Amino acid sequence: MKSKILLFVCAFLFSAGARAQYNYSFPEEMEPLEEAPKKAALPRFYRYYYAVGGGVSAPVGGRWGDKDAGFKSSPAWSFAAAKKVDDLLSYGIESSYDTGYRHRTLPEMSVRLFSFTPFIRAARRYGGSAYYAVLGAGIYHWSQPAFGSAGTGRPSGSGSSLGVNIGGGALYPFGGGLKVGFDLRWHHLFSVNSGNFEADLINNIVGTIVFCYGFINSP
Repeated sequence: MKSKILLFVCAFLFSAGARAQYNYSFPEEMEPLEEAPKKAALPRFYRYYYAVGGGVSAPVGGRWGDKDAGFKSSPAWSFAAAKKVDDLLSYGIESSYDTGYRHRTLPEMSVRLFSFTPFIRAARRYGGSAYYAVLGAGIYHWSQPAFGSAGTGRPSGSGSSLGVNIGGGALYPFGGGLKVGFDLRWHHLFSVNSGNFEADLINNIVGTIVFCYGFINSP
């Protein structure tokens, strides 16, 4: 009799437990786990870019930049085309044209300066903006048109010299692939001499406003 009662109690408890397990329902909505904050993706960069700049070139130091008998500042223009190696480095070709440095005591005399320089550039991006340093070296060609002074005609002159430039700048987003910013360079020519003037070394500080357009997105 006791064994029958014990079996009956065990069967009842087993069936009750099974029923409770079957009838248990999970909450319909579970609170979503908090997602880890995602890093903001850096803006894409372009594999190629053009840059056009305009500004002023100021002679500094030596006979060339002498405040009494040297040359005045000149309008300066530049154009560059480059390819990016990665998000940091790029290389390319740049040309510049300074339209006329006028002599302080002989205003009829002016010197034009054209350059053709390969360059490398290292840039660091912060959001859509970029800050960079640049180093270039190549050929600088100068020309001095014929002029008259005190009733005397002076012949023209021209020549070429090796030169280097170094500097940096900043670029800010302007819409699409276009950026605008500023560029500041030191240009150094190793030797410039003419029958009308002797400058020996030439040093210019050139500041320009730059428009840069990038194209062909990075993969």
